[in-house]
Amino acid sequence: MEYEFPKEKLSLKKGENKIIDFYPLRNKTALSEITVTGKTKAQQVRETPYNVTAIDATKLHNATTDINQVLNRTTGIKIRETGGMGSGFSFSLNGFSGNQVRFFIDGIPMDNLGSSFQINNIPVNLAERIDVYKGVVPISLGADILGGAINIITNPGKKNFIDASYSYGPFNTHRTSVNTSYTTRQGVNFQLSVSQNYSDNNYKVNIEVADLVTGEYIPMRVKRFHDTYHNETVIAKAGLVNKPFADILQAGITLGQNIKDIQTGNRMYEVYGMRMTKGNIIMPSVRYSKNNLFVEGLDFNLNGNCNLGEEQSIDTVPRQYNWLGDYVVNNSSDSRGVKQVLPHYIIIKITTAC
Repeated sequence: MEYEFPKEKLSLKKGENKIIDFYPLRNKTALSEITVTGKTKAQQVRETPYNVTAIDATKLHNATTDINQVLNRTTGIKIRETGGMGSGFSFSLNGFSGNQVRFFIDGIPMDNLGSSFQINNIPVNLAERIDVYKGVVPISLGADILGGAINIITNPGKKNFIDASYSYGPFNTHRTSVNTSYTTRQGVNFQLSVSQNYSDNNYKVNIEVADLVTGEYIPMRVKRFHDTYHNETVIAKAGLVNKPFADILQAGITLGQNIKDIQTGNRMYEVYGMRMTKGNIIMPSVRYSKNNLFVEGLDFNLNGNCNLGEEQSIDTVPRQYNWLGDYVVNNSSDSRGVKQVLPHYIIIKITTAC
């Protein structure tokens, strides 16, 4: 690239020989550098006609945080939690909340995944990108949405990597996450994501403690003694990538469980010492994706999930507690337990785009 060679036209007769010396000359217009520019997938999403914020989650893969905490730093989103780890929360997007905002994972609604797989216990390592749609959403999400949508895009697993993180915090809080993917030269892909969260949530509160004998209330500062939360999740996938017949062809299964103690009712003086909720998720899944299927510009995606999980609310002990953990047996109370079996939703979603 730095030299050019002179050219000379020769005319030789039969049997004639001629020797010519060529000396390369420096090219005054030689290139000093070449710059190749491109756009990431997040940049391409931001430039769509929708009001969307694309969060590049790969920059946070070594952080011990969950999707909820990442979204809470995004403009227009406000998340208010009712307590410590595993507690309920209210999600607001530009003033819209409740069913006005929907959550998706790879375009599949998260409405029926149960309490074991929610944005407040999904580690950020699982996501490659988080798309936050404000107002109008793409038709590919295919849901009745008024205020906006959150779409969590997981890693397609086309590269070999491993991410691991662990953190320890106040109130005996532990967070662990491991996310890995391996693809052979033949295009066989294996993915595994494992995460766990645990906390005693035994922070102190200022409250009036009841004397169970006299009924007198005494102001005190005490610890919450029955508010433990833990959940564990395993996601395993195997399949083919970058094949002539499929960009991604995967089968997988998601396993998870969570147990949450319930410390109080709607009001602080209602103290519980044995009440809890439990949930689990058993969800086989299949995914197929192919761009330029049959013709240029025709993209085909198929996602199928079947959730076999269940949710339980357990309240079977007839005891009246106070904030010191003391209790008396209340024989007049009805022992009760509620078990809610989640409908065995089978979600199959097919989208095509030209």
